[in-house]
This record gives sequence, C-alpha cells and structure tokens, in this order.
Amino acid sequence: MDKRDLGKTGERLSIVGFGGLVVRDETPESAANIVAKAIDRGLNYFDVAPTYGNAEERLGPALEPYRQDVFLACKTTMRDAQSAEKELHQSLEHMQTDHFDLYQ
Repeated sequence: MDKRDLGKTGERLSIVGFGGLVVRDETPESAANIVAKAIDRGLNYFDVAPTYGNAEERLGPALEPYRQDVFLACKTTMRDAQSAEKELHQSLEHMQTDHFDLYQ
C-alpha cells in the first residue's frame, strides 16, 4: 500500500483509509478479522465517529493489537467546547484507547 506524508508531522499514512463505518453492526470477531485484513494489506489510517452507530465499540477492540502502529482519527458533531470534550471522552472509552492522533 502506498503511503504519503501528512504534511510536516512525520506521519506516513496509507493512501486508502479505513472508515469505521465498515465494522458497524459486525460481531466483535468479524470486526477483528476485517481490521486484521486491512492491516495485512498495509492500511494504517483509521477513521471513526460517534455518529457511525456502534462502530467505535467494534473498531476499538479490533484495533487494540495494532494501536501503536496506526493513525487513528475521530470526529465530533458538537459545536461547543464542553459538549465536544464530553463526546471526546466517550469516544476514547468506546475505542479503548488513551488518545486519537487527530480529533476534528
């Protein structure tokens, strides 16, 4: 999989990203298999949002073995700081991670 520099960050991201919506409503086992196949094919850019149904709950555990090696992005729909922060912490909990590499 080709990768490109993300500006001057030092990150090199796969030119194809994995949208968390792909694992929405999958079983945990199926989500883990889908993510493993994506990793095997060279994807390292993963994106999720709380608006993707249960995608955060499925993607987080599936990414756990690879978390150090992927770039994880998430979004908020909130437009005030307090609500966005609350949604951020909820997404971190659902994803079972301590950080996002990009939060929009």
